[in-house]
Amino acid sequence: MIGSYLRENRIGEVVCAPCGVFLTEINAYQPDILFIRTERIGIIKDHGVEGAPDLVVEVLSPSTANLDKGAKKKIYAATGVQEMWLADPKMKVVSVFDLTKSVDSPIATYRENQSFQSDMFPGLAISCEEIFRDIRRRSRKSRTKAN
Repeated sequence: MIGSYLRENRIGEVVCAPCGVFLTEINAYQPDILFIRTERIGIIKDHGVEGAPDLVVEVLSPSTANLDKGAKKKIYAATGVQEMWLADPKMKVVSVFDLTKSVDSPIATYRENQSFQSDMFPGLAISCEEIFRDIRRRSRKSRTKAN
């Protein structure tokens, strides 16, 4: 969905995992999806991203949910990530955080049957249903590769 939007609106690059994001000398993460605006595209290097993306998307899993919702979110905010989406496939909700304003409270939480907009992608209606469809599709691909 974002990739299609960016083909029409060349405002940046979207990158899907695996891609290392090196925020500080001791903090390196691998968000599920990240977005970097065109004017900051130079932070994308051959070995990963050096610096804070404009947006990170984390898909919560039982093994990473506490880290994603806690320490990781705080480090993203402290290092300059502007927006974070936490997609919870179990609850089928997407929580959107404006990390420039609050690390603790999302600006909104959307259910599977809802759409939302982000200042990152002007004019794009982001469908939660499509987000969760992509998550299911990726999950099936991962299980197929593992078998």
